[in-house]
Amino acid sequence: MLEESTSKYKQLFLQIAIGYGGRDEIVQSVKLLQAQGEAVTEAAISARTYCAQIDIPPGELNSEDVRAKNKRVLPLGLTGS
Repeated sequence: MLEESTSKYKQLFLQIAIGYGGRDEIVQSVKLLQAQGEAVTEAAISARTYCAQIDIPPGELNSEDVRAKNKRVLPLGLTGS
């Protein structure tokens, strides 16, 4: 795996950020649940997300500190104060 083969490399790091709304993922999950005759619940949709299928935690679990800081700073910037 690429991650393992580069784990000791310390000179450069590549980070990729992708803007993603998630609406299509929700629609696809709901369609799948309906086709399978299952109840459409938050848990059922979450179990069928793209990240759940490849065992990656949701993004908000990885960026909680950044999101918390933005919540404090953003309203000040919007008020023009």
